[in-house]
Amino acid sequence: MARKIWSEAEETLLLWALTSMVQSTMWNAEAGIFHPDYLNYLQGHIAVEFPDAPIEEYQIKDKITRWKQACSVILNLIQVPGFHWDPTQHKVVAEVYK
Repeated sequence: MARKIWSEAEETLLLWALTSMVQSTMWNAEAGIFHPDYLNYLQGHIAVEFPDAPIEEYQIKDKITRWKQACSVILNLIQVPGFHWDPTQHKVVAEVYK
């Protein structure tokens, strides 16, 4: 199983679909997690927009896992003194001390 290289459009669609699922009572379980069939739903949603680029459920799950890992690194980093999140540049900034 080769790792999927996602296009920006595919990532944007996945992020939009996940955001809409969080806001929906149909997919958002009470414990703050999605119902079990959410990967199948996302796969179908992406297939409609990108029929020539088949994406499997495991690839969606892998992408979400990688996003979670990146978010965890960022959240840990901005808690370290001298680092903060710049909302205009959308990146972590380190203060330089001389």
